[in-house]
Amino acid sequence: MREVLKKITPPAIRQPIRRAIVASRDQFFPRNPWWSKLEKIRNCNAFPELTEIARRACKEIREAYVPILKKNGVDSKEFFWGSIKDADAEMLYQLVLDRKPKVAYQIGTFVGYSALVIADALRANGGGILLAVDPEVPHRTFVNPVDVAREMATARGLDKYIRFERGWHCVVSGDYISMGLKRRIPIVGAQVLDTVRPQGVDLAFIDGDHSTASTLADFLLLRDYLNVNGIAVFHDAQSWPTVAQALFIMWHDNFYYRSNTARYFAIDVCAGNDGLGILQRIRDESRPTLCLTVVNKSGQPIPNVKIEIPSANLTIINGKDGKMYVEDEFPSGVVIKASCHGYRDYAGKLDKGTEGDFAENTIVLSDA
Repeated sequence: MREVLKKITPPAIRQPIRRAIVASRDQFFPRNPWWSKLEKIRNCNAFPELTEIARRACKEIREAYVPILKKNGVDSKEFFWGSIKDADAEMLYQLVLDRKPKVAYQIGTFVGYSALVIADALRANGGGILLAVDPEVPHRTFVNPVDVAREMATARGLDKYIRFERGWHCVVSGDYISMGLKRRIPIVGAQVLDTVRPQGVDLAFIDGDHSTASTLADFLLLRDYLNVNGIAVFHDAQSWPTVAQALFIMWHDNFYYRSNTARYFAIDVCAGNDGLGILQRIRDESRPTLCLTVVNKSGQPIPNVKIEIPSANLTIINGKDGKMYVEDEFPSGVVIKASCHGYRDYAGKLDKGTEGDFAENTIVLSDA
């Protein structure tokens, strides 16, 4: 239908027709029942006041796109109607200016307008890097939209602030994508995020597959890399009910009946054009883990060893691989005891403490 519309109608009246179709649709379907729910639960002010600097910068970037869109036979007004729009782009720019992220992460690049907005603000801040992940599949008249993003980044001197990564961030659920593309393009999100694990992510922009399932999955993979005070910005939270629904579900999620998202994150929304949502990390949720491996003098694992940590009043029998795991904080020097039939009893001190992270120690038992 879209191709027929493009063939029989000139660009000047194409957009009004499309808007009329949307208006007609809205008479029969609710606009977004989840958006009002998000407005009620918002509990922080994560969105800053817009400045003229952000408005001017985004206008300049938009104007720079016109020649390359024209070269590809795309009407710029029609294009920007279907891309991130003025108010949302300007707010994204302002967020980067105010928060000064060292590492930014983007899910869904298309032709790179939002990526250039982020990168331009990074340059204005004096540094930072954006990792932009996209499967680079054909989309809206472009064989590979990200090629346009690369060309624009180079033309504007922003290529050193963006690292384009080809692949799916996590899951692939869109039914508009062929099975061949789903199966043959790799899922790279975890590997890309691991490259910045020491620094973590300060700002993420989620604008990929807008299904409820994908939006949930996109955030759940990302959240473990998001620094305290870091933010995940969700695009189209008002115009796409599925994105707002995903935000609402995440906010009310419980972790093993012990805690929930609200313990670790704050939430805010901004109507803008298509609506932005933010989840801001307010507390670190990582739990330190101690791993103890029991082996004999030959280095072979010993199973069924009783391990005691008296200071924590803890007794555990290790597994077949000789390992045991305890999710708690243990400083170096803590007394560890171990006993097993056929071996001498062991008493020693922890060589390496957890220090808020993962610590692995080895206990060597001698034959009885």
